[in-house]
Amino acid sequence: MSLMNSIRRLTKAGRIGPRLGRLREGLALDPCSDPFSAVIGLPCNLVPTRFWYSGDVISGFGWIHTRPADVRQAQSVGPFQLVKDQPVDIIVAYTVGQGTDARTSVGEAQRLADFAQRFFDSNFDPTVNVAERPIIIPREFALQQNYPNPFSVNGASGNPATKISFSLPTAAQVKLQVFDVLGREVATLIHGWFAPGSHYVEFTRRGLPSGIYFYKLQAGKQVAIKKMILLQ
Repeated sequence: MSLMNSIRRLTKAGRIGPRLGRLREGLALDPCSDPFSAVIGLPCNLVPTRFWYSGDVISGFGWIHTRPADVRQAQSVGPFQLVKDQPVDIIVAYTVGQGTDARTSVGEAQRLADFAQRFFDSNFDPTVNVAERPIIIPREFALQQNYPNPFSVNGASGNPATKISFSLPTAAQVKLQVFDVLGREVATLIHGWFAPGSHYVEFTRRGLPSGIYFYKLQAGKQVAIKKMILLQ
């Protein structure tokens, strides 16, 4: 079947239309009700609808196609400025990745797509190599000791800020708070959805007295607390 016939068939089925990212009727595809997908790691009503299934299958975050079947896509780019009797270069790249399963195959395709983009950006330099695409997802939830510790928000000790790092094996609603020794909250550093991976935030809260403070990380039902020291 020709490409144009395939596009016509998909258009009649209502899956694509003349408007970018919309159905044949001109309506946006709703991630909250689409039966072929799921939104992971954030509320479905916050996902941009212009680009379908824009999530990352490798990390398991965002709007992801979940139907266990062969998926085909027809896509075009442009517009091209064509002039009669004048040549124009149109460059097309096809990338195909095969791993040990569906998830690793997507990762392999991403790695090859990165190479194709670098190859194009280098003006087709043959010395460009297919570099490995590091995709490292932590195996467990973890909150690291802040560094440096002690630190000073006024900079007197040479350490005007401290960095707090944490790791998430899956996407989660994350809240990071700082408390004094009496259990009173003095700062909320993070409150929102985070993708799987390693993250950090810097604490530079000024106006606090010297002493011992505690920072608490909550990700879903998991909680971790550590102690830090502030000096003037």
